[in-house]
Amino acid sequence: MLIQVRFVVIASTRDMARKAFNSPNYVKPCVVDVAHKLLGPTNWVFLDGKAHVDFRKGLNGLFTRKALDGYLPEQDKVYDVYFEKFLEISKAAGAKPVPFMPEFRELMCAVSCRTFVGHYISDEAIKKIADDYYNITAALELVNFPIIIPFTKTWYGKKAADMVLEEFAKCAAKSKVRMAAGGEIGCIMDGWVKAQLDSANWRERSEKGLSMEGIEKPSPLLRDFTDYEISQTVFTFLFASQDATSSAATWLFQTMAQRPDVLDKIREENLRVRGGDRAKGMTMDLMDEMPYTLGAVRELLRYRPPVIMVPYVAKKAFPITDTYTVPKG
Repeated sequence: MLIQVRFVVIASTRDMARKAFNSPNYVKPCVVDVAHKLLGPTNWVFLDGKAHVDFRKGLNGLFTRKALDGYLPEQDKVYDVYFEKFLEISKAAGAKPVPFMPEFRELMCAVSCRTFVGHYISDEAIKKIADDYYNITAALELVNFPIIIPFTKTWYGKKAADMVLEEFAKCAAKSKVRMAAGGEIGCIMDGWVKAQLDSANWRERSEKGLSMEGIEKPSPLLRDFTDYEISQTVFTFLFASQDATSSAATWLFQTMAQRPDVLDKIREENLRVRGGDRAKGMTMDLMDEMPYTLGAVRELLRYRPPVIMVPYVAKKAFPITDTYTVPKG
């Protein structure tokens, strides 16, 4: 029997972890072997060098403060729908406790999907993704065999992943049509597609020698990405936003239920910055005015961190300090 042993170095400080994250020449993300089959071997998170940079340089601008501020109105709409649902669940339960983790998972899935792909996806598809997403999580357990065998966790996970990729590819096709017709950016996918179209337009005019007056060169200049490449990339956003965020939300609500003094302060601060108007939408500027709420979230992440380790593998010997070099592999 062949047993594979992997030597692991733990970067136990913030600065050490940050150095690892910011050293793509030395390391790359390392997840279980079946992840390549679920996310796709050509997924940008598994790529190196220029191929990886081609993706990353077009994604950074989608998460600026200005961009994030633009996603908040749609997120508020999703929260309103689910908070009403939460109230109905609580009323129906009466005095009995209710397990809310599944509800939080669906909420986070809906918020993520609306943020990433807007209204190109149906409510029914979001519900199916939320219901089936646990199969993807289960498929990535360390104890699973890295092969797809029918009716195993990896098999169900692959089916769920393929469904999500297909839905997101359809969304990418719709986004390209709408952005080409001059539609406004309504989600992360739109922003990325619009940047690609602007880059393609600039290249075409430049190659044909047409007037560039009034046309600013896009920075960065992006290549065109296929519907599937866009789908794969947005899937990694969903992958990163589900279990960890659902766990954090569950712990935050649980902790506030046990600490009504904290809940009262958060409620007071939220109402105050909104001028007493509960219906007033959230903005990044308003968030800056809520130091107690931000502090509560940060303390929760310290107290119950939803992600306790992010594995990377050394592509080559990595001198992580002056006195220690992490061996390749």
